[in-house]
Amino acid sequence: MANNIIKVALVLACIIVGYLCYDTVADTMRYRAQVKTVEADIIKRMTEIKEAQFAYREAYGEFAKSFDSLIYGVKHGKIPEVKQVGELVDSTSKVETDTLYVPILEALKDKIKSPLDSLRYVPHSNKVQFSMNAGTITKNQVPLKVFEVEDPKPLNKERALRLGSMSDAIYTGNWEKQE
Repeated sequence: MANNIIKVALVLACIIVGYLCYDTVADTMRYRAQVKTVEADIIKRMTEIKEAQFAYREAYGEFAKSFDSLIYGVKHGKIPEVKQVGELVDSTSKVETDTLYVPILEALKDKIKSPLDSLRYVPHSNKVQFSMNAGTITKNQVPLKVFEVEDPKPLNKERALRLGSMSDAIYTGNWEKQE
């Protein structure tokens, strides 16, 4: 009788240990899938911020230091758009160019899909804002405009997603290959 109780207890213990092992692996896989989804959305948002920053720089000569400045500048600023009339076929062909100023918002309509006022917020967070900074650095005695955007509370603790750099003229994200 005691032998049977021990056998039943061991079988139950094996089932419990097996379930715990399975659950640990399943949790890890769910976490990785969640991180992948969240990071993809953050990367998309950072890419939109990058487009807005470059348009802002084209209009105002520098990158925006804050999201308030960036959003206001994109809503109300204008950037030059050069139109070419004619085609250069030979030396007698005539090509004319004309510069028009178009609203930044119109120029970015295909590049920014998120509502403009939500650019500052990290996707899948409870209104956590990206940290953003901009300024000028000097490399080889040449002043360079730089900006940096970072996720202040990353889901993946091993790697916080960052776009740009305040110490180098890098305008890519740390998820992209550096060339």
